Amino acid sequence: NHPELLLPDGRMVVYIGRSANLLKRIQGHFGLAKKTTLGQVQYGLYKSGLCNDRAETVRFMLKHATLAYTILDGPINVANRDVIEVALWAKYMTPFNIKSEH
Repeated sequence: NHPELLLPDGRMVVYIGRSANLLKRIQGHFGLAKKTTLGQVQYGLYKSGLCNDRAETVRFMLKHATLAYTILDGPINVANRDVIEVALWAKYMTPFNIKSEH
């Protein structure tokens, strides 16, 4: 139990990602295709023992997940996207980001 990782409303950020195509990214996270980086949350929920299989993880995410996104315009954000993403991983200590484990 790590209450310091919870947002003021009791929720927790479990994954941070970026994409040029948000719809395709979301579809990938909620699909049951073979394991890719898009399945990080699914496999994290499954490996943690919270869900019994990937189909159950998708149902769990549909019931409990909230999607929040920000559109970053302009070339300065393209240049800084890696820095922005790593800073958010550090801030929220996201458990299902593969890169945040490093």
